Amino acid sequence: MLNSETLEARRKGIGGSDAAKVLGLSRWGGAYSVWADKVLGQSKELDSEAVYWGNVLEETVAQEFARREGLEVIPRNEIFHSAELPFMLANIDRQIVGQNIGLECKTASAFKAGEWDGDNLPDEYYVQVQHYCFVMGWIGCWIACLVGGQRFIHKFVPRNDAFIKDMCEQELNFWGNYVLTQTPPPLNETDKVIIAQSSDELLTPTESDFNTAAKLVTVNAQIKELEAHKKLLENKLKLRIGENAGIEGVATYKKIKDSIKTDWAALCDGEGISSETIAKYSHIQEGYRRFLLKFKEVKSDGNS
Repeated sequence: MLNSETLEARRKGIGGSDAAKVLGLSRWGGAYSVWADKVLGQSKELDSEAVYWGNVLEETVAQEFARREGLEVIPRNEIFHSAELPFMLANIDRQIVGQNIGLECKTASAFKAGEWDGDNLPDEYYVQVQHYCFVMGWIGCWIACLVGGQRFIHKFVPRNDAFIKDMCEQELNFWGNYVLTQTPPPLNETDKVIIAQSSDELLTPTESDFNTAAKLVTVNAQIKELEAHKKLLENKLKLRIGENAGIEGVATYKKIKDSIKTDWAALCDGEGISSETIAKYSHIQEGYRRFLLKFKEVKSDGNS
């Protein structure tokens, strides 16, 4: 189970949920995200609603697995280190009693059900399981998942030594060349860069800055063009659908449920609620840093 203590302990090495990010196989971040967590202490993992419900339902998933497979499982409430590569950590969910096999407990949205069909498994979880097999010396690991709160899936993932060899090399390279040297690794599209502002200074631009900004201007223009084309195609289908509910197997165009919106300002004024009372139940929402692109590409005639 993830809590503030285990999260802090995991900053001292690479955990199972970090591994796919380091390998560039995660949708939830890349190597930079892991580096920022380990070196800068940046992590919002405990704030996630998915993490909360994963913790709440972990025991339920574990017990249901044990019932279906007729196995006994036990929690191991500690952080394990690899004897060979001590920076590789494992914060496992459960161990199968009497077997050199583990159990990982997951929950997933019903919209992600297809990721679990047949022998399928999300890449992030496959890498996590192989990471744990190396650290724990397991011959494999069961993974059990409650999908959409009503569909239970469990499957056995055998140890893959060829994959583990490559994974360990990449994790060793990441730890030695980036974390220990405090050098940020290259970014990828899944990373989130969150840096607190401490100065009002504007940096002197470099040629690389101009090149990056110019590429961003081009990409933004392409996105704008594609969004316009997308809107045109949507409108063509809406016009074809007309007053009907949709086109079978193609698209639907249905009215969503009405929602109720409260006019709080009018309510307070109408009920005579004082500004002091409003202030009592108000709080400051911390501002965030907003990125604005100021660069305008210079055209061949010298005009921007």
